[in-house]
Amino acid sequence: MSSSVSTLSPAILSSQPIEVSNHEFLESIFCKASELSGTDSAPVCVSFSCSPAVACPADWYGFAWNKVNEPKDIRCNSYFSISAFRSDEHGKYRRKKSQFVGQFAIAFDDVVAQTVAGKTKAQIPWSQIKLAPSWVLETSEGNFQIGYILAEPITDKQTADVLSKAIIRKGLSDPGAGGPSTRLMRLPYASNTKTELPFRCLMRQWEPKLKYSLRQFTDAYDISLSETKKAKAPLPAKAKTVQTAYDGNAVWKPKPSVNIVVESLRSRGLIKSEIESGKYDITCPWTEEHTDQVDSGACYWEPDDEHPIGSFKCQHAHCQERNISDLLEFLGIEPEEAYMKDRIFLNPGEINRIVEASERILAETGLFYQRAGRVVAVYPQQGAAALKEVNIHDLTLEMAKLSRWQRYDGRAKRCVPTDPSAKCLTALLESQNHKFLPEIEAIVRQPILQEDGKIDLQRGYHPKTRLYCSYDPEKYQLEEKPFLGDALKALAELRKLLEEFQFEDSSDESAALCAMLTASVRSLLPFAPMFLIKAHQPGTGKGVLSELIFLMATAEKPSPIAFPKDSAECEKLLLAELLKAPSVLFFDNLTSDLYPHKYLCSAITSETLTGRVLGESRTATVGTKTLILANGNNVTPVGDMTRRVVPICIDTKEEIPASPVFNT
Repeated sequence: MSSSVSTLSPAILSSQPIEVSNHEFLESIFCKASELSGTDSAPVCVSFSCSPAVACPADWYGFAWNKVNEPKDIRCNSYFSISAFRSDEHGKYRRKKSQFVGQFAIAFDDVVAQTVAGKTKAQIPWSQIKLAPSWVLETSEGNFQIGYILAEPITDKQTADVLSKAIIRKGLSDPGAGGPSTRLMRLPYASNTKTELPFRCLMRQWEPKLKYSLRQFTDAYDISLSETKKAKAPLPAKAKTVQTAYDGNAVWKPKPSVNIVVESLRSRGLIKSEIESGKYDITCPWTEEHTDQVDSGACYWEPDDEHPIGSFKCQHAHCQERNISDLLEFLGIEPEEAYMKDRIFLNPGEINRIVEASERILAETGLFYQRAGRVVAVYPQQGAAALKEVNIHDLTLEMAKLSRWQRYDGRAKRCVPTDPSAKCLTALLESQNHKFLPEIEAIVRQPILQEDGKIDLQRGYHPKTRLYCSYDPEKYQLEEKPFLGDALKALAELRKLLEEFQFEDSSDESAALCAMLTASVRSLLPFAPMFLIKAHQPGTGKGVLSELIFLMATAEKPSPIAFPKDSAECEKLLLAELLKAPSVLFFDNLTSDLYPHKYLCSAITSETLTGRVLGESRTATVGTKTLILANGNNVTPVGDMTRRVVPICIDTKEEIPASPVFNT
């Protein structure tokens, strides 16, 4: 038969089955297998008597053909691999890319005279066949497998993979069909038991002398191998360009703007739908190997903290041992490329650029800021956000989560993963010139009142006020244009919270209301007085009122501190506490009057406070947008503190003040 074909159809095939033994068939295709890597190289055969629909995964593993052990039972479903493989360290032969030696044939499945609408599998009309086959095997009535024996096997794995993908793009194979490492075709001396009545496989054409070079095959089917051989997994053309730290930065590769695995699956037509954010319903790439080729459902998950390179699961028993590594191997994607993270390369002499890249990565999270020249982070704490200074240990762990660090390995002649550099991260923490981390003043737990009088319910960081808003906007049902009646109603609600307290005078109730309102908006005020809750005896409810005012500012539990004894201690204490940007600075149970320590006076009447950081050889300037609250028995402001403190006096006029029970 001539090798060129124009009108190949079932009509020109042999009407009588051609008897070809499995040994003769395999010997004709794999006669040169032993020449590649000695007798160790062999195709894998699979054979089982049960129906493919109930075959277990172990049945599909198969065995190496040693020229005498080919399947001989015509009642069995028998297959062969189109490639030869070498044994692993345990002497076992598996259809894996790591054991691939060479591809010896190219085969098409489901070649039909007439396509059927609605079938999910690829159906190849006879009109698409452009080259005379080496064999044509009828595997069910009107359904054929055709194959081409290669004159010289394809020994380059990448070329074999590229060829397989090109055949799929031409519509000559299922999108989920396996590559040369897994592809199985039926043997001639066998049966197909998928149907209710087993079908005896029939050889309709057998021309073992028709062998083709790879070039002859690709020319006949107009297939180009150069397009996809340039790179294993090129980014799609629609991928967005990400701006690097600055032109010529050789140490930072920003994370991909699109997931290369998702794009690769989509380009192969394997994505059915996105079930939810980051989770995709896909066609299993190994559907061809499933019993009865049933696509029983498979999912791909994008990378997260638990699965840094993503996750893959197929529900079919045949794929129960396959995972994300197998999916990446099928797609031709290196595991390192699957990380959706920024990359930092530890190039010698580039510490300035490495520090800059690290800072930009932190800034992009929206959780890292600078305060008083130090790097701080917004952390969840007891259901609410808190501001915490970042130390080298915290930063190392965070950078390991956010980015992939790599160094050049001279022996391997390539970049390999490594841990974040403590030297570079220490330089980032110690630098007081952070160009990319925004300044933060405080964390607020209530909506922000803007300069134009409107309420801002947006969560997160506000660049204009340098405040971070941490609250649930749905809890605040606010009128867009409140009237006097709304204000009076709100006042009544606040007074209800105070009705059990016995104030010495009505002005003390007003002072308590003032403290509550100040606590809720302290971060928006440039200055605010200190509030002192005092009484003549213990047990009057000072602690309860303090906690009530405290809760107006934050959901955190009160953390009282001792009042400083002198100005030197006051300077160290205030600077250390204000560096943390607390909502409230609470002095509980004062045992002395409120003395006018210099730094305490400044913290009340100034927007910032500057001093030397305890234990460090540096000075820092911190904001003072913190409510200062104190309580005590028989204490009073002294000197300049009288102008800076609003007292709230409680007097139960009871012989035993602790006898009332508060419901606040």
